[in-house]
Amino acid sequence: MMSESEKLLNVSLAQDADTYGNSKVKKSENVYEWRVDNFGLFLRRKYEIPSPVFIADPSEGTKWRLILLSENCYPKGLHVGVSLVRMSEGSGQPLSVKYKILITTKQSGHICLLSSEKVFRSISDYDTGLLISHAELREKKLLLDATLILRCEMEVLRTENSDTYDDSTSGKESQEIDDINSLSTAFNTLAQKEKSPLIKPKTFIEDKFNILSDLQFGSVNQLTVSKSIQDSLNQLCNDFKSLYMSKNLADTIISVEGAEIRAHKAVLAARSEYFRIWESTGNSKLVIHGIKSAVMEAVLYYIYTGQMREMRLELALDMLTASRKFRIPHLELMIIEFLQDNIDADNVTDILLWSEDLNLKDLKQTALKFVSSNYSEVVKTDKWNVMLRLNPHIAREILLDSPSIRKNKFNF
Repeated sequence: MMSESEKLLNVSLAQDADTYGNSKVKKSENVYEWRVDNFGLFLRRKYEIPSPVFIADPSEGTKWRLILLSENCYPKGLHVGVSLVRMSEGSGQPLSVKYKILITTKQSGHICLLSSEKVFRSISDYDTGLLISHAELREKKLLLDATLILRCEMEVLRTENSDTYDDSTSGKESQEIDDINSLSTAFNTLAQKEKSPLIKPKTFIEDKFNILSDLQFGSVNQLTVSKSIQDSLNQLCNDFKSLYMSKNLADTIISVEGAEIRAHKAVLAARSEYFRIWESTGNSKLVIHGIKSAVMEAVLYYIYTGQMREMRLELALDMLTASRKFRIPHLELMIIEFLQDNIDADNVTDILLWSEDLNLKDLKQTALKFVSSNYSEVVKTDKWNVMLRLNPHIAREILLDSPSIRKNKFNF
């Protein structure tokens, strides 16, 4: 009689190939089922749900996790997305994974929603894909009494070395020195064309990580170094994105609208004065009021990555308030620029009201200028006419600042 855990995690190992030397490629096929009760709450609040950690291959030991998330896919609407995250090193080797995500239903059994393949090289590496729209879930009645049952079928390939050659540290240092001297030679090849040496050749041992100290920046070299710096920043962004998605080593919980989001105090404190002050209290859980859970998720995603997962008007306006609350001025500037670049007759009224409430003078001036230049279009919208009744002082301000409007016979 199989135990419940054996039913959920059915593992079979088989030797798949015999390659060069004493290396062997091993394949493991695994099934993990995840039951999410009260899934309707997720659909309404749009926060992330992490699965329990599971081990796909007991002989290798790597831990995995699924994470459900909501993605807004314009113009298709809200979709359920899923991330497969590597949670531990296991054998420490890169793992090539083919996986399928299926949904279990009463009528049709298992329906495949996603098929993907990725090499997971290290801890917190992940792969993300879209499963199904919120609307389809309801219309096709794929939920069992508001419960979602997902099935993850994984095929993992890994290499086993029974006789591994382990070189000495000096050999690794020698390779690093060769790489650096190759870089030096390449820079000097460019320098010969300019008749000025950029790098003095030398053997780097103790100082092998201080390559840039010997650079005399010329125009060609500046471009090369700038690209290198940008690549490093992109990698840093991806690493923190992986940390956010995996929740690995998370040490705090943020509660918003009943949803609990795990995060890292050090990251929050480094990026936000609000969280820096809260961190000094020593508490491990923070309950936040007046912020929507979807907005909180978007703010946290920005804190970790410096990027916006999605940007649309309603979210942008709510995030303006959030950026003020959490004291993240660079996020506020990004949103203001987005609004200024995307202002139109339909949204200018909302932008005016929010800029007035938050005392954002530059954004308000941009909105006022747009109204002045496009008054005949703006005045036809329902939002504008509602605003005239509730906030007549804004209309008077526009009238005073816009001589061209005063000439028209529009009533305020």
